[in-house]
Amino acid sequence: MKNGVLTSNSAGNSGPILSSITNFSPWSLSVAASTIDRKFITKVKLGNGKIYEGTSINTFDLKGKMYPFIAGAAAPNTSQGYTSEDSRFCGPGTLNETLVKGKIVFCDYDSDGTGPAQAGAIGAVFQSGGYKDYVFPYSLPLSNLNLDDGRNVLNYVNTTENPTATIFKTNVEDDQFAPFVVSFSSRGPNPATPDILKPDITAPGVDILAAWSEVVPLTETKDDTRIVAYNIISGTSMSCPHATGAAAYVKSFHPTWSPAAIKSALMTTAFPMSSKNNLEAEFAYGA
Repeated sequence: MKNGVLTSNSAGNSGPILSSITNFSPWSLSVAASTIDRKFITKVKLGNGKIYEGTSINTFDLKGKMYPFIAGAAAPNTSQGYTSEDSRFCGPGTLNETLVKGKIVFCDYDSDGTGPAQAGAIGAVFQSGGYKDYVFPYSLPLSNLNLDDGRNVLNYVNTTENPTATIFKTNVEDDQFAPFVVSFSSRGPNPATPDILKPDITAPGVDILAAWSEVVPLTETKDDTRIVAYNIISGTSMSCPHATGAAAYVKSFHPTWSPAAIKSALMTTAFPMSSKNNLEAEFAYGA
C-alpha cells in the first residue's frame, strides 16, 4: 500500500468452516474461489446396463470393455492382518492383489486411489458423502459417486453372481448452477475484526486449466509416470491470479489510481452473487 502496490491474497482452502479465512488484512484484496460454467462428469456402466454419473478427471479409455467388478470389502489382504473392515476403504496395502488385479474395485471412501492402483486394479469406483463440486485426476480410471448412487452400485456388486463394470472417459458438461463459491473456499467473518467483511471478492478457482511442472508426475501415486504441461487445478491459488490480472488490467488504464481505488473498482463492479447458492452470503463470496 505504501508503495502504491495492491496486494492480492488467496482467502484460503479451509472452507466451508466459518472464520477460516487466512488472509484478512483490511488493505489487501482477499479472494475466494467460485465455480465456472463447466463441470467434469465420469460415468460408470454396470453389467446390468445401468449408468451412474460420478466426478473425476479420467483420461484413461477403457473403450467400453466390461471388467470384473469386486467390492474392496470382499478382498482383504489377510496376510498382512487386514480385515474387510479395512479393505472396504481401499487404503494402501489393505487389498488382496490376487483378488483385485485386473478388476474394477468398489471402495467406501474417497482417497487418492493409491490403494487400488498398488493392488493392480484396472479401475476404481468410490462412494463418499464428501463435496463433489471440484475434481481431481487419478492414476487409474476412477469415478467418485454420491452415497445414493454408491449404495445402488454396491448392492449390484454384492447381489450379482458375476458383476462387471466399465468406467468411461470424463465428459465436460454445462454447470447450470455456476457461479457459486466452492466448498473448500475459506469463509468469513473476519476472525480478527468482524466489523470488516472478508473475503472481498470471488473469482474462478475451480477446475482451472493451469500450467503444470513437467518435473513432477500428474498425480502423487508412486507408479504414475505421466508427464504433462497442463493440469486441472482447484484452489484459491487459482482464483487469486484471476483477480490479480483484473487489477493489473484496471491499473493499465488508470496508472495513477491508488491500491484502494483499484480494489474499490473491482469490488463495486463485480457480478453480484446470490445467497440462494451460498448460505453464508458475503462471508462466502465477498463484501
